[in-house]
Parts: sequence; C-alpha cells; structure tokens
Amino acid sequence: MGIYNLRVYFYLFMLQFRRSLLKRARLKTAVEIERIEKEKVLEIDHMKSRFFANISHEFRTPLTLILGPIETVLKKKGKEAVLEGEELGIIRRNAKRLQRLINQLLDISKLEMGKVRLQVSEGDISEYIRSIVLSFFPCRVKENKL
Repeated sequence: MGIYNLRVYFYLFMLQFRRSLLKRARLKTAVEIERIEKEKVLEIDHMKSRFFANISHEFRTPLTLILGPIETVLKKKGKEAVLEGEELGIIRRNAKRLQRLINQLLDISKLEMGKVRLQVSEGDISEYIRSIVLSFFPCRVKENKL
C-alpha cells in the first residue's frame, strides 16, 4: 500500500508540474502577443503620422497655387481686379486637385472598412506632369526665377 500511495503522489506531482509548465507557457505566449500588438499599434501610429504629414504638404501646394493668382489680381494697382482666363484655369485645376486629395483622404476610412476596390485606369502621364508644372509657372514668373 505504501508503494501504491507513493505512485499516486508521484503521478499527482507530475500532473501538477505539467499544469504549471503549461500555465507558464501560456503566460509567456500572452506576453509575447501583447508585445507584438504594442509594436503593431506603434507602427500604425507612425504610419498615420507620416500620412498626415504627407497629406498636409499635398494640401498646402494646391492651396498656394490657388491663392497665388488671387493675390496677384488683388495687388494689381490702377486696374480692375478681374481674374483672367489663365488665372481662372490655374485656380480651377488646383481646386479640383485639392478636391481629389480630400476625396482620397475620405477614401481611407472606406479602405479601412474594406469597401474600396482598386480602380486602374490608363492616362497620359506626360499631360498629367505638364499640368502640374504649368500650375507652378505663375509663381516662378512672379518671383522672376524663370
């Protein structure tokens, strides 16, 4: 009977030891998961910060290009403050660009909810670049840098 009790105690001890090892492994895994989740949150925060810094810069450029022609017209002395066709075109192009940027910003929430699909389209890249370069032309002329 003594050997039987010793075997039972040994079996119970081994069972308890195994349970403690499993509990320790679960705790270790939980700590590792928590660490990974914190890293992911920090990475997402960093990505959001970069995004907002980039988008702020992108908003500033068309706004500057919209305000430039307006300021030019308002500073004209001895002339009637009327926007010319070219200046109106610059303002319209940059207002549309700003509108697209804002729409892209709003699309982010749709993207996060999984409601956005990739829309691929063909276009003339040289015409796109030309329109951007021409937007800066009045600013360069005004500064006598062209």
